[in-house]
Amino acid sequence: MAYGRKTGGRKAGTPNKITTELKNKLVELIDETIEELSSTNLTVAK
Repeated sequence: MAYGRKTGGRKAGTPNKITTELKNKLVELIDETIEELSSTNLTVAK
């Protein structure tokens, strides 16, 4: 065993597949939500 040294796996900072897929799905969801909102439906309380 190599003490203090990384001997396998992904390089530091490389996202795993699930993280990448989750980020992409969140971006899609947020974009769709923003498109559904229109400024005519938003009101300012006075």
